[in-house]
Amino acid sequence: DATPLSGDEQNALEAVLLRIGWAAVRDEVRKGLKGRFARNDEKEAFAQFREQRQVEPECFSKEWLLDERMQRQSCVLLIDELNQLMNNESLTHRQECVEFLKDEFLRPANRLLIFSTHVVSTAADFISLLPGVEDSQRGYELKRLPVLNDLREAQGLVPAWTASSFSWCARSAALSYEISRNAIRPKQKVKDCSDLQDKDLRDALSGVVRSVLLGEWRVVLPRWRVLLDILKDGTAVWPPCYLEAVLEVLAGAFHERDFGPSCRSIVSELTKLEQAKLKSGDAWEGVVTAAIAMRLLLLEWGEWHPAGELLPADLFGSRFGGVVEEATAMNAAELWETLDEKKRLQPKGGATEDMAFLVVPRHAQFKQYDLFVVIVPVQGKKVVWGFQCKEGRRNPDGATAPPADVDEGVWLRGEATAAALKPQGWRVPRDAAMDVLLGESLKEAAPLRWLRL
Repeated sequence: DATPLSGDEQNALEAVLLRIGWAAVRDEVRKGLKGRFARNDEKEAFAQFREQRQVEPECFSKEWLLDERMQRQSCVLLIDELNQLMNNESLTHRQECVEFLKDEFLRPANRLLIFSTHVVSTAADFISLLPGVEDSQRGYELKRLPVLNDLREAQGLVPAWTASSFSWCARSAALSYEISRNAIRPKQKVKDCSDLQDKDLRDALSGVVRSVLLGEWRVVLPRWRVLLDILKDGTAVWPPCYLEAVLEVLAGAFHERDFGPSCRSIVSELTKLEQAKLKSGDAWEGVVTAAIAMRLLLLEWGEWHPAGELLPADLFGSRFGGVVEEATAMNAAELWETLDEKKRLQPKGGATEDMAFLVVPRHAQFKQYDLFVVIVPVQGKKVVWGFQCKEGRRNPDGATAPPADVDEGVWLRGEATAAALKPQGWRVPRDAAMDVLLGESLKEAAPLRWLRL
């Protein structure tokens, strides 16, 4: 686009009118340039057009949008990055601009408005205008960025990438391509739109986690909404590359207090999407661990959103004690002995509430389980659920044996794998139930069916 909004433009309505006028005369300008129509030529020509032409809203439609017989012409208006107008508080006449677009491109028949935006609220605000368009049967279509569903097609864009690498970019064709060329650097982009004060940290983290799991974009800080994709039903989706970068910013802001360590643990799990080796199973393990960690984080805000029967009901009313990592134990029995000796599953500061912990064994040869959810009650015996989700080249030793040293074992390796291996004594959810566990963002970005490709 050679007509970006310039710094000296202050009137949103005039900015739109000038560009509609420019679109009408652009072909004549091309002819005047005698075939020499590079991007800089057009930018210069548009600048001259702005200086020479005046646009008056009162007579604009008559001059530009009617035919010789003064009849309304059919036309489609395309606006790239409408957010530059509607979300720019330095511009005046934004409401007048909205009314013009309604009068000329939403109310009349044979007119159509198509726009792109980098800010999800722009689309939502515009959709809210439709009920005010009287005598119109207008509907709307909200399109998300094109998503890759075929790995061969995806590798036509970036040959060296695996399925998990594309998942790191939410399987977005454009984002994957741009990141592969270093045209977009997620951490830098997040840093550029992050300016957090201590008083904002808890609300910022809560908004991120809620949006990841529940798809609610309005709870995300306005400065971060530019990072979201949005589905047709208005559900927000975080590309994991941006989610990882945002949580890294929050981890740095929290330091070692409050939620800093938990944020860092989730970051390390999401990083597996980018770095996992082909068919290693690490990517799926990272996605599951990150999703469960975020569900447990919501306990700190007094919220509990059940994930079907894939997490203990005892979590309701608990507080989150944090992520516990242990690298020495090689099986569950050794793990509980080690954690008891080190007193790492103790309520904080003599807490009077039940505490929930996410326990992640880090020994490379750890048997049978990939992670655990542990509830330590104020009184009574702890409740332990173990999860098997490693989808590697071969079945881990002992993986299909009945769950041992836990109260429940959950098999998160998919229906097909369960049918083939016939694990005994495990909870085996349907693949759709695992999508519920992952939440809105991760089920879109990194479903198991894609990571298996």
